[in-house]
Amino acid sequence: MRQVIRGIYLGHINYSESSVIGRFYTLEYGKQSFVLKGVKTKKSKMIGLLQPLNEIEIISNFQPQKNLNTCYNVAPIQLRNQIYSDIRKTTIALFLSEILNKSIIEEEPNFPLYHFILSNIKTLDENRFDSNFHISFLLELSLFLGFYPLKSIHKSDVLFNLEEGVFENENSGSPLHLNKITSESLSNALTNGFENNLLNKKSRFELLDGLVTYYEVQLGLKTNTFQSHEILKTVFE
Repeated sequence: MRQVIRGIYLGHINYSESSVIGRFYTLEYGKQSFVLKGVKTKKSKMIGLLQPLNEIEIISNFQPQKNLNTCYNVAPIQLRNQIYSDIRKTTIALFLSEILNKSIIEEEPNFPLYHFILSNIKTLDENRFDSNFHISFLLELSLFLGFYPLKSIHKSDVLFNLEEGVFENENSGSPLHLNKITSESLSNALTNGFENNLLNKKSRFELLDGLVTYYEVQLGLKTNTFQSHEILKTVFE
């Protein structure tokens, strides 16, 4: 029996000459993959809806026990015009969709996480451009993923340990940590947020690189698993 599933588009891979496998974070079933048949044909209107972080309705005979279900059609829930008309916001959306696609593995519903993502998509679309938006998102998302950085109360803890997710003393000897300056930027962000914490371009890029590495370490991913943040550096120059 066909049903309508709400999903946030995260990306796709080619499946055949006319079809792709689309990856979505769904409200009802968590992260799922669907075969989108005929999406690459000239007559198809689906391809235009496959934009990073677009929330769409997926029409499918969904069966939870199957690894791959078929999507017969998609329909927009709400178009995010500002995201796709501003190259900076578009690039952020691309980066965040990669982060979500490679970070989330659960094939089960998580309503708070879904609505967190949706709320941030709305903020990105409707609000004035914020050059720290993606960094703030990474920090908040890490709370849902179970590795939110722990702020130390000791002034001597000035290096952030990427394996343990805590700040520690310079003499701790941990092989995986952020440098002192980037650790300080992270500490300030955790304590004060970004409203009164203006990062210059160099500091922002270094903190972004540090958080991307933190995700890779915490998720057990290979180095350079995430790539799209490098595009951000080009767009934001």
